Amino acid sequence: MALQYQQNDDHDEQTDRQPGLVIDISPTLRRRLKRAAAKRDLPVEAYVEEVIEKAVAEDEVDTAQQKQHEHRPISKETVEGLLRLREQIRQNHPGEAFEDSTEIVRRMREERTQYLSEL
Repeated sequence: MALQYQQNDDHDEQTDRQPGLVIDISPTLRRRLKRAAAKRDLPVEAYVEEVIEKAVAEDEVDTAQQKQHEHRPISKETVEGLLRLREQIRQNHPGEAFEDSTEIVRRMREERTQYLSEL
């Protein structure tokens, strides 16, 4: 369970302190945090702040990369490259049926229409 004490402006002017974050963790995790902080010669609070900062920064980078990939338009060069690749696949596999999806849909519609007319 985590509790956070926070002012609207993230700063308590009366005590000149930043708001704190109180979390309940297991004694085992607390010992591990203390050991990890000691290895880096840091107070536990500073070590935890670094770990959290790193995690948040990585999440921000991941989110930015995901947004960049989601909204990137397909360029004319990409489309042309895909068309060349499709043609190369067809040439490398002669005799195999590679049908256009539009043709497959048209044929299935005809088959469905014929089936429904026979009912």
